[in-house]
Order: sequence, then structure tokens, then C-alpha cells
Amino acid sequence: MHHFAASNSNSSDVEFGKLKIDLEFLFLEFGGKEISFEYKDDYLLTPKEAEKELKISNATFSKYVGNSRYNAP
Repeated sequence: MHHFAASNSNSSDVEFGKLKIDLEFLFLEFGGKEISFEYKDDYLLTPKEAEKELKISNATFSKYVGNSRYNAP
């Protein structure tokens, strides 16, 4: 909720992303069972684009994605 309280209309995409994640966790903590999202293709990054934006290697990116709690079973 910290990100929500500190947010404003001039927030960056990163701050918006942090707020979105905080709200998702809050929803799940209050008993939400499932969250699904639909994204337009131009909103998404390829793995290579994400690596470049995050300034990380392919190995680090793959490790992060492999450990992500959001991976489908």
C-alpha cells in the first residue's frame, strides 16, 4: 500500500508497475482466488527487450523468470 499512498498522476511506468503488483498481492491476501490480465501486444516486451531495459544478462533474466511466483504450473 506504500506505493498506492505515494503515487500520483505523474508516476513513471516503473512506479505504476510497482503499484499494480502491490494491489495484486493485496487482492490475494484478502482471499482473491485468481487474477487474469489481457495485454495488447505493444504493451509487452520480448525477453531481449526486457534484458536490455533491466540491464541484465540472459542468464539472470532466465533465472528470474524460472523463479517467478507467477509462472503457470
